[in-house]
Amino acid sequence: MKSIDLIDEIGLDKQIETTVPMLGECKLDSPLLGTEGIQFVSDEDRVLVRTSFKSLRSCSKAQTAPPSFELAGPRERIFFHPNMLRCAIVTRGGLCPGTNAVIGTIVTSFHYTYGVRCILGIRSGLQGFIPAYGLSPIELTQAIAEEASAKGGTILGTSRGLQDTDLIVDSLVRMGVGVLFLIGGAGTLRLAMKIADKVET
Repeated sequence: MKSIDLIDEIGLDKQIETTVPMLGECKLDSPLLGTEGIQFVSDEDRVLVRTSFKSLRSCSKAQTAPPSFELAGPRERIFFHPNMLRCAIVTRGGLCPGTNAVIGTIVTSFHYTYGVRCILGIRSGLQGFIPAYGLSPIELTQAIAEEASAKGGTILGTSRGLQDTDLIVDSLVRMGVGVLFLIGGAGTLRLAMKIADKVET
């Protein structure tokens, strides 16, 4: 099976929406400004979803822009003030050998690179957001992150199944969380979209 056919099967046609919505105008200088070796990217830097000649020719004939994603990387201007930002990390679904490494990397990057001092770990997956379970979040320090990176599984615990999206958003507001990292598979990403939609409303 050709890769282009595989992409078509999972629904990535020419009409997919890849625009990342903005929370607002980015007015703050990045803490990375002046750091040697840092290469900033802009929102206009994009990576093509498809690179086949057939796909690009089809877009050319239809006079449409080929589908693309924003290039990941640091921006010169940021939205959140690092000293005031509170982040949260939650792991969900089945265990994966690299999950703790992801947790550790997020904490290290936000702490040392951006100067964020409050990163919360949500315990037992989505259950950690629901007051009825009585699971308080833990503060993820650099020491905890380093220890976690050397272990398998997830130090935060995990769980399967859905929880009330309204209660999840209420918990995020109550904790003052500005950035949430949901670590998991396809189901977790679909849930992330539901949470984002609920926050927007």
